Amino acid sequence: EEVRGLRGNLDKSTAEIAALQAEKASAIEELEGEKASAVESLEKMLREAQEYSSHMEQEHTDGQGLTSELVDQGKKLEERVVALLDELEVEKAARGTDAEEFAALRRGVRETAESHVAKG
Repeated sequence: EEVRGLRGNLDKSTAEIAALQAEKASAIEELEGEKASAVESLEKMLREAQEYSSHMEQEHTDGQGLTSELVDQGKKLEERVVALLDELEVEKAARGTDAEEFAALRRGVRETAESHVAKG
């Protein structure tokens, strides 16, 4: 009878061990699934971060190119403005000379006219 009791307890313990092992296997399987999902999620986030980083590097490169182009255009514009200002100075000087010559010619004509009137 005692042997039967021990055998019953042994069977019961064996069944409990089998249930615990099945539960453990199920928990391990569930954890592995969660781990795979987490790894997949992290890999996706890493790819997105790498794409964003690559995009930002390209934006930076494009920005540097645009800045360089704008600086070059600014320098060309500055050179053109300086050239136009030089041309304007030359024009002003020429006009000033023309005005002075015209005034002298006018004085000369007036003096000649007055001289003729005085003689006449």
